[in-house]
Amino acid sequence: MKANTLIIGYGNADRQDDGAGWHIVRNLAKRLGLSVPDDPGAAIEIDHELVDLIFDLQIYPELAETISQYKRVCFVDAHTSDIPEEISWI
Repeated sequence: MKANTLIIGYGNADRQDDGAGWHIVRNLAKRLGLSVPDDPGAAIEIDHELVDLIFDLQIYPELAETISQYKRVCFVDAHTSDIPEEISWI
């Protein structure tokens, strides 16, 4: 059975990203009892019965086909900036 929900974390520490997308996807995987890489920025792709998880350094057009297979998709990213901003739900 394929999960109805996909969570995609993305970000690139080499581009001054804070790595929030990777840490959130990694922690979700660990809470599901799944093993994940310890290397921040390492690609993660996990299929689970409750939720599927992906982390990559950036989002790219080829993800559209994958995304179209889900009822819900959550994108996780953050910015480092001088402008304080609350969490945004889009």
